[in-house]
Amino acid sequence: MNKNEFRLMRPDEIQEKAKTPSIALLPVGSLEWHGVHMNVGMDTMHSEKVAAIVAEALDAVRLPALYIGTEVKRTETQLKNLGFTGNENITGVDFPSNSIPSMYFPPEVFKAIMETEIKYLKSIGFHKIIILNGHGADKQIEILDALSNLYSDEKTKVINFLCFSPDSKYDLGHACLLETSIMMGIDSECVDKSKLPERTVPLKFKDYGFYDGKAISGQPNSTYTVEFDPRDATADIGKEHLRKISKECINLINSL
Repeated sequence: MNKNEFRLMRPDEIQEKAKTPSIALLPVGSLEWHGVHMNVGMDTMHSEKVAAIVAEALDAVRLPALYIGTEVKRTETQLKNLGFTGNENITGVDFPSNSIPSMYFPPEVFKAIMETEIKYLKSIGFHKIIILNGHGADKQIEILDALSNLYSDEKTKVINFLCFSPDSKYDLGHACLLETSIMMGIDSECVDKSKLPERTVPLKFKDYGFYDGKAISGQPNSTYTVEFDPRDATADIGKEHLRKISKECINLINSL
């Protein structure tokens, strides 16, 4: 039994953990389309895995992961960068070609749930509340940054930590090489690359519901196809990322 898991702890154990210095880790992500080759819970499982590594290293308390990601409608510019006309009504990665939709919570609902979690942890007395965010949506980051600023004070530091490094040698993107590798490093049975077409077939963003980070930042290639190919993903790349990002999180927490 892991006594760092909040759900397994008795009240006296929680109170003891909440004494100075105390750390609460709150993993959050989404239930979102991640291509035909990968599970929809990838974002949250990613944040949960990082939380588990950090909790063990720092003897921190780990809260149950929240599968409650939020998204908003794509802008005309974003849509054009993904190979659409710009007139489509698309939220997040719910492209017309996808076989099922994602479960996106409205921003106000997402905000209310996260605010409740943070206030609860503060009421117990935790001094460092680290939100481990595995879903890179702009709106989700915006809300978590705002809540972190709102609820940080002299007694409590609330930090929104995005589980991706800007120094990564792999383009982030969505459900491409890096995220597919991460999921393979966590649980390879959740990934089936055989669901993707043969290597000779280019992977168009709008046909598969995934894309390179270069595209969404305004630098798509002329064919609007994936360059950081999920078919090149490996568990070793994913495990390397998990080690690196967990170390970055540990260093950040120790610096607070």
